[in-house]
Amino acid sequence: MNYSYSYSAGGAGAAVMFLLMIAFYVIVVIGLWKTFIKAGHPGWAAIIPFYNMYIWVQIAGRPIWWFWVMLGGVLLGWIPILGWILLIGVWVLSLLLALDVAKNFGQGTGFGILLWLFSAIMYLVLGFGNYQYKQVANVAPGYGQPMGQPMVSRWRRLPGSRWLRLRLSGSRCSRSR
Repeated sequence: MNYSYSYSAGGAGAAVMFLLMIAFYVIVVIGLWKTFIKAGHPGWAAIIPFYNMYIWVQIAGRPIWWFWVMLGGVLLGWIPILGWILLIGVWVLSLLLALDVAKNFGQGTGFGILLWLFSAIMYLVLGFGNYQYKQVANVAPGYGQPMGQPMVSRWRRLPGSRWLRLRLSGSRCSRSR
């Protein structure tokens, strides 16, 4: 009896799959590159794996802790049960970020969902289309103020346990207690 078996990994099939993966990656990078440039960020950031996620969070106008939560979820995704929960959380956060990116480019919820589901194609559409970047869905880290706007009020501790409240309005600064 001859019990010798031969298994072939299909070298041609693996090579075709590898080339398709590289082509998909190049398409994603081109779309992100153009989108990053439109948003005022360096285009080369699309090539660097976790830095592009950092720039994506900035374009969406979310606080920077969103990046750290997403990075932690992606890196800890290999843990058996906790990893699935974390990856579902990253999945939901990426939906919210896609909706904010769409809103910042003047588009609606439908465009944001398409941006989330078909990101490779939709970032090409966003990058090469006639879309302008407007920061409308932005939240400044920790303050709840729109980015680019001066802080409405700031509290400062003065010597002698008095508190001073500064109101910033344009170029004037007024004092109140």
